[in-house]
Amino acid sequence: MAVVTNPLGTHVILDLYDCEAPILDSQEKVEAVLKKAAEVANATVIGSVFRKFSPQGVSGVVVVS
Repeated sequence: MAVVTNPLGTHVILDLYDCEAPILDSQEKVEAVLKKAAEVANATVIGSVFRKFSPQGVSGVVVVS
């Protein structure tokens, strides 16, 4: 196993619960929140992918540099 002593960045993975269901079930709202978080962090968004599931749920990723 490799040990990184000088990391170049941080990965953030969210597993949210006890949140307002209508927000977590809205692809548009989840995307807006994640992109706003990247903006607040002064990151440059280089791509994103989001998917709405049936009957409920949204998954997404925002790739930043």
